[in-house]
Amino acid sequence: MPKLGTLSLEGASGTTYTFNVYTKDTLVNDFIPGIYCLSRRSEDGADTPVYIGESDNIFRHLEKHEKQACFDDHSFNAIGICRTANAGTRQATQEDLIKSLQPPCND
Repeated sequence: MPKLGTLSLEGASGTTYTFNVYTKDTLVNDFIPGIYCLSRRSEDGADTPVYIGESDNIFRHLEKHEKQACFDDHSFNAIGICRTANAGTRQATQEDLIKSLQPPCND
């Protein structure tokens, strides 16, 4: 899994969350629980969040996501992953980031 870099996002609470960023076509066979940020990454490495989600198995969850058309409309090309197995932590982090960033596909 070739890593593009990292992404730090600040939630409405003031907490900063760090994501490892990969290309959108990264193939993963592992079970990865956590929060994910689909983004449009520019050539200079700046990320514009398109969607913030959480899952107990991120890549399996993204295989047939109901908002895929929205992701494509916003030209997402990167996936940021912040691993955590705790479902309560994932949900709270997702809500904190959505409140702060208001990604277009989270409407």
